[in-house]
Amino acid sequence: DFSTVESPNPEDFSAYKMALELAPDYNPDLIMATDPDADRIGLVVKDTAGEYRNLTGNQIGVLLSSFLLEQLRENNSLPANGVIIKTIVSTEMIRELAADYGIQVMDVLTGFKYIGEKIREFEEKGDKNFIFGFEESYGYLAGTYTRDKDAVLTAALIAIMALYYKEQGLSIYEKLMDLMDRYGYYREELAAITLEGKEGEEKINNTLRKLREEKPGSFCGIKVAECSDYQQGRRYNYQLGEEKEISLPLSNVLQYRLEDDSVLTIRPSGTEPKLKIYFMVKGSTAAEADERITELRARFLGEINEILEEV
Repeated sequence: DFSTVESPNPEDFSAYKMALELAPDYNPDLIMATDPDADRIGLVVKDTAGEYRNLTGNQIGVLLSSFLLEQLRENNSLPANGVIIKTIVSTEMIRELAADYGIQVMDVLTGFKYIGEKIREFEEKGDKNFIFGFEESYGYLAGTYTRDKDAVLTAALIAIMALYYKEQGLSIYEKLMDLMDRYGYYREELAAITLEGKEGEEKINNTLRKLREEKPGSFCGIKVAECSDYQQGRRYNYQLGEEKEISLPLSNVLQYRLEDDSVLTIRPSGTEPKLKIYFMVKGSTAAEADERITELRARFLGEINEILEEV
């Protein structure tokens, strides 16, 4: 019974209500909140106007990755064959950032256990060095001690990061804007369509089956450049006419990269009767990114709802 919040979920801005009510008295630079079992953590920071806003799980992951890589470079301790691991539905922004440090970004399926599995694999083979892992749903891990998302460790890391940038005259929000100015304004959103009961489960499966069978060449008026079918373990590049193997466990997920570099991912929820759809866009400005993701979300959901009616 968590009577002080509507939901004890760090993704939900309403979970910070009591802390935000106290903020005028203490003027904090940041507010952190974990879920009840302290594996996920959210972060609220001041923007340049002094207003508090909650960061997305992807933004937190990029900030922490950037901070760790900065520190490693400053200390001349960037590891050889260093790797950052993210889930397939987490932001592509990290790939551009990591490339500036000569660090590989590796994708795994949704679920932090897959990040833990990769850490063990690296240790057994001795060929790669784990630096950081994250997922868009507010899970993070630095180091290899816990092998799972760890909000306690991450809270300490966020505090150290905030102090480091404050001593440089930067807020966390300003640092995030610096990164977006350099790598692009990425926006990611998640939509979930609830489809209960046996009929709902069949609709979810039939929707994914229909997409596999018909192989749409475009969505929302934009051509598909590449389709990754994680159930078949194949990646199809429509532009080059190439097909490659995906070296991950098989999973009922379809991911489309469009010609404008937008990314659409569709999969069944593993715990609820829902069809989950992830949207990712990149813009040259914040306004452009916001406009693009709003339009992409509206148009794609319309197309998916048409399929749901048909199946």
